[in-house]
Amino acid sequence: PVGDIVAPVTPSLPSDRLAGDALIFMLESGLRHVPIVDAERRVLGVVSDADLAGLTFRLALNLRTTIESAKDAATVAAAGWQLPNAVWAMVEAGVDAVEASRIVTLIVEAMARRFLDLAIERLGPPPVPWAWLSLGSAARREQGIVTDQDHALAFDPEGQPLEELDRYFFDLAVAVTSGLEQAGIPRCKAKVVAEERSLRRPLEHWVIAFNDWMDDPGLGAGRQASILFDYRRSAGPLEAERTFAGVIGSSPDRPRFLRRLAKQAVEVRPPGRVNGRAIDIKGEGLTPIVNLARSYALESGVTEAP
Repeated sequence: PVGDIVAPVTPSLPSDRLAGDALIFMLESGLRHVPIVDAERRVLGVVSDADLAGLTFRLALNLRTTIESAKDAATVAAAGWQLPNAVWAMVEAGVDAVEASRIVTLIVEAMARRFLDLAIERLGPPPVPWAWLSLGSAARREQGIVTDQDHALAFDPEGQPLEELDRYFFDLAVAVTSGLEQAGIPRCKAKVVAEERSLRRPLEHWVIAFNDWMDDPGLGAGRQASILFDYRRSAGPLEAERTFAGVIGSSPDRPRFLRRLAKQAVEVRPPGRVNGRAIDIKGEGLTPIVNLARSYALESGVTEAP
């Protein structure tokens, strides 16, 4: 039967979506074909990555293919250095900036997943369920052409010794962090990377940490929240987001924490006169907007990244 040899046709896109939406869908899902349906969900046709290859997304699709088929970390890293060319092609073609940043994020995540796969082939299968977490702008899928690494790792110990488990996951984190660095994606200057012990915890320890940050009256804890409260699982079988959503969803019951986030959002002032100096668009422009959005979202009980 056909059903035994093909995947079920469940994900699809409506016919009024743009080609870029189909590309993002393919990059997110790892699929190479997407059914197109009408308002009654009748299948009108199927779009493949080959159909998009002649458009402005050709380089992005080629990069995805190269990364997923790479036999070693050096090949993945070499593909990463082609990312600026893919972005430039999209800019030249007038691709929407939001769409382009989503594609950048998805290609960086594809590299991280391939580094994980290659490391697992070398280290052996993970001993317990785990989750690789994208943080900050990566979680929001808004990374730019000049971006850095923001990630963490959670795992369920299942009663096994933590030190032994941590040694395995440290090696896994090193493989991804160093691999992305070789691919032109530097590690976060604030050390928000899974190599750091504080960013590589058992799931129950993450719950304790989130509660501590939310109860801490200092602004330092609010700055931790500004990165770590935007999270998204990008690899691994452990459904950590359910646990995170449970504790972060208590934000409306913690008004002091919400006030602290709101204060942090407005403490960064936009530049008055430029006077020839360069403007930090991310730090002085986008970051306050993101912080305000996060503050309002948590106040409304929204816990997931967009």
